[in-house]
Amino acid sequence: MKRPISGFDGDYSGPIVLAGRFNDPTCEKTMTHTRSIAVKNGHFNATILDVPFSVDLAANGGFSFSGVRQTDHATVTGTGKIAGQTMELEYNHAW
Repeated sequence: MKRPISGFDGDYSGPIVLAGRFNDPTCEKTMTHTRSIAVKNGHFNATILDVPFSVDLAANGGFSFSGVRQTDHATVTGTGKIAGQTMELEYNHAW
């Protein structure tokens, strides 16, 4: 069995920068939010937009996720990649 090559193993809690379109679809903006993320033993755990995720990492550090928020049943889907000390997340939501 191959062990995932994530390069990052531990907990992170703090600000992350989100770039993209926010509120006004005619302009690009950057927002900072606080998130708690844990990557341990090849497993990604996080809460994104109030949806908890727990995902096994692939051998290349990549992963995808999908979940539903309890309060309004909105769906959140996304993909991610961990390489060294860097994690990239791309996610979509219904609201």
